[in-house]
Amino acid sequence: MKKIFLIVGAIFLSATIFAQELPFSQQYLFNQSLVNPAIASRDNYIAIKFTDRHQWLGITDAPTQQSLSISNKFGNMGAGAIIYNEIYGPLRNSGMQFSYFYDLKLKADKIGSKLSFGIYGSIFQKVLDESGLTTLEPDPTITGLRQSAFYPNAGAGVFYYNKKFSTGLSIANLIPSRIPIYSSDLEPAKKRTYILYADYTYSNEISTFAVIPSVLFKVDEGKNKEVNINTKVYFQQFLWLGASYRDALETDIYKNQSIAALIGLRIYERIFIGYSYDIELNSFQSYNAGSHEFMLGGNIYTKKQGMPRYF
Repeated sequence: MKKIFLIVGAIFLSATIFAQELPFSQQYLFNQSLVNPAIASRDNYIAIKFTDRHQWLGITDAPTQQSLSISNKFGNMGAGAIIYNEIYGPLRNSGMQFSYFYDLKLKADKIGSKLSFGIYGSIFQKVLDESGLTTLEPDPTITGLRQSAFYPNAGAGVFYYNKKFSTGLSIANLIPSRIPIYSSDLEPAKKRTYILYADYTYSNEISTFAVIPSVLFKVDEGKNKEVNINTKVYFQQFLWLGASYRDALETDIYKNQSIAALIGLRIYERIFIGYSYDIELNSFQSYNAGSHEFMLGGNIYTKKQGMPRYF
């Protein structure tokens, strides 16, 4: 039996991800194409990734998210696709995104720098199923119906990278919209969101050890902000460990902050798995056992392309 808490939780979740379609808490550390469509240009091979996230362990009907992505680079250009599904209480958001990216080699640069441009288009379906909702007292706003709506969107990004440093800027929700399935007072509008990302790689001479700190900052046109500070440590191109801190930069007592620990392994050079566990740093943490996510991926490449150094 669904409870009113689920509505509150669903609204809370929608606000914390800036009403975006694709997942955006710890998941992008497993799949950076969620940050910027141009980032996929850094992988000179076919990359396939599946992620499965379960949020707020211990709470019935807590949010779950799944995504499957594939990208391929051929020459100076490439394309990718992401299929995404999310369920949180009576709400479901699912759809797909298609992207295209193009690389430009900077001729005057002596360290192999490249500048990549990417765009994407998406189509999503939002579903609100009120048939299982119950209240202690009658609520006229709950109709008991199942409503759904399709909506398109688009985004773009630019990404600069070399062997040591990378940075990029992207824009999500280029088509601002409001999903007409319930009261506009409850559903936040999908505002344009600007995302800035940067990382730096420090490695030894034989590339058996590397430390990669990174930072992500995003802000939407409603002045909602979020910062992610992360570090990954790689060992022998086989094992990596990571830590992440996320802060929504809110000023009220319900601050949306979290920390996460991550681990990943490469198997048979082409297959890799990952796991993350995160907890919230607010009063809501005492009502759940945290959130975890699993990732399974594979790289298809030739000897000419060369094995990717990190995953």
